[in-house]
Amino acid sequence: MVADELYYAPLGEWIENHIYPSNDGGLVTFQRYITRRKQMEDELHQAQGELAHVARVTTLGELTASIAHEVNQPLAAIVTNGQASLRLLSRSQPDIDEAREAVQSMIDDSLRASEVIKRIRALLKKAGPQNPL
Repeated sequence: MVADELYYAPLGEWIENHIYPSNDGGLVTFQRYITRRKQMEDELHQAQGELAHVARVTTLGELTASIAHEVNQPLAAIVTNGQASLRLLSRSQPDIDEAREAVQSMIDDSLRASEVIKRIRALLKKAGPQNPL
């Protein structure tokens, strides 16, 4: 048996051909119009492509929210510690030790934010695992 599909331009139709050997040594041919099936297959492929796009966009949205959370946490801590440092240093008797601790926390938090960005870059580059600090 031989089967093929071809587009017959003069009719603007898709045709499926089947050719079978007959018992008398000849050939039996069978043709049918498959334009509607081809249209449905095209529509299915298009819908699958759109669904894949929606899945990618959804995943990207979730990843973006996760990244924003991971970066915003240390940034918010930096701001809080910076404000605390200013208050500690603005007192009539500045608390230098507490201000120093707050500044050290700011440094630690900025390094933590930097590490988040490095891990994201490594993920996108398919780099090997990084050693934790």
